[in-house]
Amino acid sequence: MENIKIRLFIPTLLMLTFFIAGISYVSYLQYSSFRQQADTLTKKHQNALIALLDTEQQRNRRLINSLSNNWHLIDNVTIHNIDRLLDVIIPYHDFMNFDLVNIYDLNGITMARADTPGVFGKPDELYPLVLETVSKPVIHPLVAKYNGELILLSLKRLDGNYGPIGVIAVGKYLDQKMVDDFASEYHLNLKLYYDGNGVLSSLKDQRVTKINKQRKSPVDFSGQIIGTAPLQGELIEDISLAEKDFWSNLFILISGISLISLLIVYASRRIIVSAANSLDKARALAEKKTSELKAAYDEMEHRVEERTSELKNVNIELEEEITVRIRAEKALNKSHERLLTVMDSLDALVYVADMDTYELLFVNKYGREIWGEITGKICWKSLQSGQTEPCQFCTNKKLLNGDGNPTGVYIWTLQNTVNQEWYECRDQAIRWTDGRLVRMEIATNITERKKVENQLKSSLREKETLLLEIHHRVKNNMQIISSLLSLQSRYIKDKHYISMFNESRSRIKSMALIHEKLYQSKNLENIDFNDYIKSLVNDLFIFYGIQGGHIVLNINIENVILDIDTAIPCGLIINELISNSLKHAFPDGREGKIEITSRKMNIKGVNEYELIVSDNGIGMPDDLDFRKTESLGLSLIVTLSEDQLQGKLDFKRDNGTECRIHFKELKHKENR
Repeated sequence: MENIKIRLFIPTLLMLTFFIAGISYVSYLQYSSFRQQADTLTKKHQNALIALLDTEQQRNRRLINSLSNNWHLIDNVTIHNIDRLLDVIIPYHDFMNFDLVNIYDLNGITMARADTPGVFGKPDELYPLVLETVSKPVIHPLVAKYNGELILLSLKRLDGNYGPIGVIAVGKYLDQKMVDDFASEYHLNLKLYYDGNGVLSSLKDQRVTKINKQRKSPVDFSGQIIGTAPLQGELIEDISLAEKDFWSNLFILISGISLISLLIVYASRRIIVSAANSLDKARALAEKKTSELKAAYDEMEHRVEERTSELKNVNIELEEEITVRIRAEKALNKSHERLLTVMDSLDALVYVADMDTYELLFVNKYGREIWGEITGKICWKSLQSGQTEPCQFCTNKKLLNGDGNPTGVYIWTLQNTVNQEWYECRDQAIRWTDGRLVRMEIATNITERKKVENQLKSSLREKETLLLEIHHRVKNNMQIISSLLSLQSRYIKDKHYISMFNESRSRIKSMALIHEKLYQSKNLENIDFNDYIKSLVNDLFIFYGIQGGHIVLNINIENVILDIDTAIPCGLIINELISNSLKHAFPDGREGKIEITSRKMNIKGVNEYELIVSDNGIGMPDDLDFRKTESLGLSLIVTLSEDQLQGKLDFKRDNGTECRIHFKELKHKENR
């Protein structure tokens, strides 16, 4: 510890020694400079020190008002700055006793006493000094020539808020008495000379011999003589006094420096001891902090190990998740490839188009081979020709309901305008991968099928024509048979046989009427049952000679369409029932009523029919069993109802006779 103190003390002492030597050398340089300045203090004199003190604004205003009668003011003077510039107090003198008080700006005189000669706003003899004062705050004292006379001057720069705003100059004209008094007081040998005209001229061959430094002057001699006729001479200061003052000051300076050096050494020693103690404390604190830091480091290492272990586990989980995603992506890519393979293997056009922009988002190989690489193009421009706008047959509106949801598959056919081929199209609105609704269309070429269909339609028309001819001929043949039976019955005298012939004619006519209706209808398979029954019953009334209206006929048949396989047995049944009613129900011209009712019912999705034929005649005998009767008409009714129509037959004998038949429409189209 002591070694450390000694090592620190020795450099400090050496530094103080070098510092004292440096101060001594600087003092010697100052003394030399002082001797040089004493030799160059020529043409320097003293003048009264002008003290410029700022006072209250109100007093300045009063001062300006008091001067307004004795001063010239230039029109362009900034009045609001004058109150800061003219409150000038000269020590030992009132400024009104000066011969010259001028205020200048860069253009010349701006304000002066009323008796001051010169042109206001123009430069005068003092203007060069004014320009020099702009760069120096104060120039005083100095002797210059003004209006032909010597004048003792002092100039001060006037500053405003934003820099110099002008210069004030005060001065006193010099006469011989003033020069003598001035020289006597300050130990100067001065004399003024006048030329023959009585005009004051410059001083010549005069020399300043001495300046009395024992008495402090109230003014500072720091100016220089400037003018056309400068005062000649030199200012010689008492060098002996200066030398004495210098060595005295130097001794005091060295003594002070030595004392300060001792104080510094003492303070340095205390500082070194304190620093050493602080160093011990710092070392102990450092050891403590090092121990704490090591413990913190160990704790941090432990946490890092735990965190590293956690990160390893997370990394393993991420690797597993990435592996799963990679597998899923590969599976998805394989699925996508398989889907593309399936799409490209289809012998049909498959494409997907945006429902708003009509852009083709996908086209399979079949479409690319026929229409080219059209993916990304507009469908109605690429798949069709001659289109200037979206196709009128576009199915976009049919694929969505009012709520904008898909409606399902829409099937339609189209002949393409590019290759003139026929296609069966299956359109459907689906969600694309980005969530928007698109139209997917699968178009299968059906050109060959169309040709076959056209051939089948042509063949069908031929068959329909042939069938019409067959119905027409069957009807004619049946009418011929009916006519032959009618002719044959003329040669039969037995009424029983005549009745049999007439019944046969009636049955034949009912069947012929069906063929006639089929021939007249546009549909060769179905017949309007209502129209057929009305025609059949009307012919029966005529056939049996029912006139006068004593038998009323009511037909209540719904708009029922029956095929020929169902209509023929129904017609024969109605023919037998109406014939029996006309022959037996109303004997001896008895009045009565016959009703025919037919209606269609849908039971469990199956079309079923009910046929009711009734009269209010004398009715059937109570002992008559319609299933075992020998009557041909009743036997036909039972056979046609239960065997051919596969229906249910029921007779009621209350208030006449009612026959009710319940049956289904026969389905023999596939068997024909």
